Amino acid sequence: MTFINEYIPKEDLEKYNFAELNKRPKKGGGASRDWTIDREADIWLRHFYTQSDHTELDGGYTGITGWDFYWKGTLLLLELQELDAGGGAR
Repeated sequence: MTFINEYIPKEDLEKYNFAELNKRPKKGGGASRDWTIDREADIWLRHFYTQSDHTELDGGYTGITGWDFYWKGTLLLLELQELDAGGGAR
């Protein structure tokens, strides 16, 4: 298994139909034009959006991001929420 980070080649944009994938509703902006892919295993991961509330003064970053995760023919949308662990070195 070899994963590489790269800009998504035109051939793969068409193969995985990114034109339609990018039309899906999202909770913010930022669909990435790069990904991490293992071509032999047919697995890839791409940042789809970063959620934000634009009515907030600072842009309203919520800590939630959406990711497209493709696993051997199955596309999943993962939402991750950043948690603040707090604390520090003691």
